[in-house]
Parts: sequence; structure tokens; C-alpha cells
Amino acid sequence: MVALLDVNVLVALLDAGHMHHASAMQWLGEHLDNGWASCPLTQNGCIRILSQSAYPNRAPAAEVATRLAEATAHPAHQFWPDAVSLLAPDLIQWNNLLSGRHITDAYLLALAVKNNGVFVTLDKGVPLAAVQGAQAGHLVVLGSAMEKARQVVAEHALISLTKAGQTALAQLLTNPPLPKPAMSELMSLADFPARKA
Repeated sequence: MVALLDVNVLVALLDAGHMHHASAMQWLGEHLDNGWASCPLTQNGCIRILSQSAYPNRAPAAEVATRLAEATAHPAHQFWPDAVSLLAPDLIQWNNLLSGRHITDAYLLALAVKNNGVFVTLDKGVPLAAVQGAQAGHLVVLGSAMEKARQVVAEHALISLTKAGQTALAQLLTNPPLPKPAMSELMSLADFPARKA
């Protein structure tokens, strides 16, 4: 699916000094063949943030706009117009928004869903349940524990086990050990979905 990049991902990609620059570049490099998208909201936000006087690696707005225009000239880029209204009936499940600060994320997620794409962000609190039709595959949070786990699984999908390893794995799956306190604490972090009993 084509990836709609959040403002924070565009900022990380254009600012080599950004703390998430390397992970954003790596993710985009691994998924570039699927294509990426921007929209007026993400383009405006990127230029606004990178040209603010308070931004640590500030650049003039004209320079940021030129760099962003060069990036969007790439053949893998698609421009998605802001063609979704938050006021459309049943688009946003308003009771599932945690706070007003999630409105933009919900809008961008809805735009990705409308375009059969995926919303890629650094924000961990994007309310998937707030957007009608949004599923886990419509959202990628860079740097989250789940994204790292998916990456590890993908990298190790072809591991083969010996007979003894297969037996040990079968025993673990049949009778899983209780998590140690440290693992229980780790599993309670926000990035891990709650386990069903």
C-alpha cells in the first residue's frame, strides 16, 4: 500500500539531524517500491515546522519548500488532495478520540483509508478505532515496539529448527511459562496490545 507520511516523518526525512532521521530513511528505503504520498496538510506542516525560528535545525521556508518539492518529484510519490471531510457522516467515531490533539492524526488516517493506503507516523497515540474502516494494516508507527517486533519476525521468517528445537517450541506453545516480573512490566507498556486470556 502507498504510505501517507505524517508531518513528523517528513520532518525526520528532511532533517539529517533529527533523532528519527535514520529510522525514517531506513523505513522509506525498504518500502519505497510501494510508493509514498503527501497531501496539502502534511506538506504545509512540514514547511511550517522546519522553518519555525524555534526549530533546532531551522531553514528558510523557501529552502524547505524547494527540498520538499524535490522529494515529491520522485516517481514513487503521489499527491493526495485533502478529499475527506471530518464532518462526513460515520467517518470519524468521535467518542474514540482521546483528545483534540488526535484530530489531525485521525484525519490523515482517514485519508489513508480512503486511498487504500497506510498512514506512517512517529506518533504512538493514533486512535485507530476513531476512523471508520481503519484496520491495523492502515497504520505504521515508526520506532514502536510492535514495528520492531514485526521487523524481527520478517528478518527471521526463514529460520529452521532442529528436531530438538521443534520439540522445545511445541512445549513452549503448549505450556507457556508465566512471564517473569520484568517481562510482565515490559508487556504492560503501551506499544504491546493486551493479551486475551
